[in-house]
Amino acid sequence: MNLQSLNMFAEIAYCCIKEKRSQRPDMNMIHTRLERALELQRKHVRPSIF
Repeated sequence: MNLQSLNMFAEIAYCCIKEKRSQRPDMNMIHTRLERALELQRKHVRPSIF
């Protein structure tokens, strides 16, 4: 697993569990950041050759 992707995912999750609603990101920001984390992961994983 790509370390940068993992760190980004963990950071997003941490932000989502903040006690105060005002400190948590909105769904658009979460979606954008998760897409970026997935993009980083996909660049890290090499396609299998069959």
